[in-house]
Amino acid sequence: MSEGERARLMEEVEEKKKLIANIRSKPWRMKRRLKHLNEDSKSEGGEEEEESMSEGERARLMEEVEEKKKLIANIRSKPWRMKRRLKHLKEAQVFVDKFEGALGKGKGKKLYAFKVMMTKKWIKFQRDFENFKTACIPWERKIKEVESHFGSSVASYFIFLRWMYGMNLVLFSLTFGLIVIPEVLMGLPYGSIPRKTVPREEQASAMDYAVLTDFSGYCKYSVLFYGYYNNQRTIGFLKFRLPLSYLMVGIGTFGYSLMVVIRT
Repeated sequence: MSEGERARLMEEVEEKKKLIANIRSKPWRMKRRLKHLNEDSKSEGGEEEEESMSEGERARLMEEVEEKKKLIANIRSKPWRMKRRLKHLKEAQVFVDKFEGALGKGKGKKLYAFKVMMTKKWIKFQRDFENFKTACIPWERKIKEVESHFGSSVASYFIFLRWMYGMNLVLFSLTFGLIVIPEVLMGLPYGSIPRKTVPREEQASAMDYAVLTDFSGYCKYSVLFYGYYNNQRTIGFLKFRLPLSYLMVGIGTFGYSLMVVIRT
């Protein structure tokens, strides 16, 4: 680098320093001040940027950021066309993203920017989680489509049907898990005792379709009926108390049904 180039570079550095020192007296808007301040600070290393804004300027910048946030939150209530809404929304989001992190002081600036970023991520996570919970509700999208075509009165029928389906699924899980499965795994097998065996005079027609649809034949001597279960106090190597389980499942079924009906 020649002596002339070095001298010109030193002059430019001095001019930038004077601009940083006198930035408050410039008749510019806050956005323009910050723009020139950032450019000048980058050119000389960015070490004097922290002291370039007065408390009044920082307060005004905070007010502008809060106004943009309110505009983002209430953009739907504005009587504007969609094109204008999107334009103002995009401008407000850019402004908030650009200047919100500049409100910290010194070393707290990075911490403030980190807190703002984590707050935005947490809000986004909550919104995505709510959408996920809505997507997990059975038939929700289909019911909304039915409601949009036929009204809420028709949709209410399917909502009631979904409620009945969910309640019966819980009751089935109680009975199947605490009565049927223990009897199948630990009880006496089919054919071991008379009440678990189809009589000879019924065996010829025990597998007929008409007989099975009437829950006779093999269905009559299966876990579908109470008479199939053991009358012993405990069954299996776990000493599972099936009679007590049968009693408690009946009480639990009644209690759960009553609780659900009262809540709804």
